Amino acid sequence: MKKFFLIIAIHLIVTLANAQTETVSNHSVSLHLISTTYNYEHPLSKKMTITGSVGLAIPYWAWHISSNGWAYAINPVLGLEPRFYYNMDKRNSKGKNTNYNSANYLSLDCYYMFKSVANKNTSRLSGMIISPNWGIRRVYNGRWLLDFSLGIWCFQGSAEYFLGSESRFSWAPRINLKFGVVF
Repeated sequence: MKKFFLIIAIHLIVTLANAQTETVSNHSVSLHLISTTYNYEHPLSKKMTITGSVGLAIPYWAWHISSNGWAYAINPVLGLEPRFYYNMDKRNSKGKNTNYNSANYLSLDCYYMFKSVANKNTSRLSGMIISPNWGIRRVYNGRWLLDFSLGIWCFQGSAEYFLGSESRFSWAPRINLKFGVVF
């Protein structure tokens, strides 16, 4: 019985010694449903971070089958996302994983989508995208990232067609799922 309590005590000491109660900076490479990005997350306060991202995206409206065959576009993206991790203390007090900012968050994802570097049978879109989100971020086994978020996606930009261009505003519900590696 003494061995059991000793093992539990050692486990608690090691767990509490490694507990993260504040946001930390980290790098990650992630694969989203429609893009791939390199990200750097930097703490602004105990519960707030800002993430800078650079990558390539395949806008969901750009891949489809048209009368001329497959249509697609690949656009470079550059983004900033302030995040507020609202339940890190609660997760930590329950002994749950908080490594690399593993917690729930509220964010405002802002990024610019440049004109496509490759496209076929579709317009060339570019513009600003802003999305308020609620999300869940978890890092498993010290390295593997899973990040799921829901929000509203707002796009303001221009579309270039073969014979001209037009300004465009649109919005839609947003579901984002990221798998990645944190380092």
